[in-house]
Amino acid sequence: MDVRCPRCQSEYELDDARVTDDGVTVKCSECQHVFRVKRKSLVMTLPVRDDQLGAPLPPTAAHREWRVRQPNGNTYLCKELTTLQKWIIERKVGRDDEISLTGETWKRLGDIPELASFFQVVEDANKGRAYETLRASQVDLPAVSPPSIPPGARIHETWKEPNFSLPPQQPPPPPAPSVPPADPMRETMKGPSFSAPLPEPKPRSRPLPQPEPVDQKDLEKAVRGGGLKWVVLIFGGLLVGGGAGYYFGFYEPEQQAKAEAQRLAAQRLVEEEARIKAEQEAMNARVKAEAEAAALAATQRELEALADAGSADAGVADAGVDAGAPTMVAPVDAGVKAVTQTGPPPGKSYDFYMERGDALRDAEKYAAALNYYGRAADMKPDRVEPIVGRGFALFDLGQMLQAEASFEQALKANSKYGPAIMGMAEVLKAQGKKAKALEFYQRYLDEHPNGSEANVAKNAIERLK
Repeated sequence: MDVRCPRCQSEYELDDARVTDDGVTVKCSECQHVFRVKRKSLVMTLPVRDDQLGAPLPPTAAHREWRVRQPNGNTYLCKELTTLQKWIIERKVGRDDEISLTGETWKRLGDIPELASFFQVVEDANKGRAYETLRASQVDLPAVSPPSIPPGARIHETWKEPNFSLPPQQPPPPPAPSVPPADPMRETMKGPSFSAPLPEPKPRSRPLPQPEPVDQKDLEKAVRGGGLKWVVLIFGGLLVGGGAGYYFGFYEPEQQAKAEAQRLAAQRLVEEEARIKAEQEAMNARVKAEAEAAALAATQRELEALADAGSADAGVADAGVDAGAPTMVAPVDAGVKAVTQTGPPPGKSYDFYMERGDALRDAEKYAAALNYYGRAADMKPDRVEPIVGRGFALFDLGQMLQAEASFEQALKANSKYGPAIMGMAEVLKAQGKKAKALEFYQRYLDEHPNGSEANVAKNAIERLK
């Protein structure tokens, strides 16, 4: 069960088993305010007496802080997991650093699976940076002078060098006279017994190779094998084309249509749930308003009857009761503390309306309290107390704009009145105006550093920051 302190608005989590049907009395560990928690559909808090004090609530979970310790002794405080992830990306902490909640047991950050992806991102970034540095260093290498070409080097060894040049062309040598080779047989044929030289021998011509005959069966097999390959290729192409056409023409559009139908159905379901929830909230608000109006009418009738009875009692006391004898005024309603006075009842005076207004607001009858604060303000317009009381009653009713106007009017009458400053700060915080709320909390500390609400203002400033 979630419980909120009505004074400093600190939130706590209370075990449902501890809350009985009659309620349980608890004390806020922040501002030491004591109130009662009852089991209802809407959790409400009630003021209690000093003799009904109970055990203080455990400290809020919002003040839990993690400690991060580095090997060099540095220690950091971390309230959220997102802050620790940001420190890993910024390389403020590493895998060897340790974390602890109580300071007794420590765990290495590199051993936590939820943080492994963030360390991996940092390592990948380091690798990319090292690669870019290596590339830059290779680009900026100094130029190396080409090696000198040894004399007499061959062309295939020197043509790739930058100072390559072709050697100067030398004039071709003159052709040598052709001398037929000596043939001993020819020389012997030049004797006196021969009248003519022998004819020159002719070179033998080698016969050209003839192609081998091709078998008709082998030719038919080759033609049939090539045709079969073409048939297989064509059939395979048809299968691939048909599959692609079916996928892009029928299957994929059908899947998209199903996904769109599911999305529309889910959207209609969400809209229907939102409509039912809105109708239920409107019905609850209407029932609550009717109940509050009925309770307000009953309280008004009861208070009017009580006021008439008090006036009649005052007349009787004036007639036969000693003026110095103490008299007791009956409580306004169950849960409203009785007011003890000396002398006759004050009747319908300023103090009477203020006391009844405070008592009704403590009893959570804020609408009836507004009526009495208004009558007190009509009797003494220069007093700031009824205006501030009316502002707190409007704040409890949830009418923030009217409450802000009341506190603003009170501050115009007395700019240093502490309850008016705190009331304005609470209204601004409830409206989400954090900057202005911080300004008024600090203003209260400046005007009343030792005031009764100083600790509440300090805690509110710390939470808002």
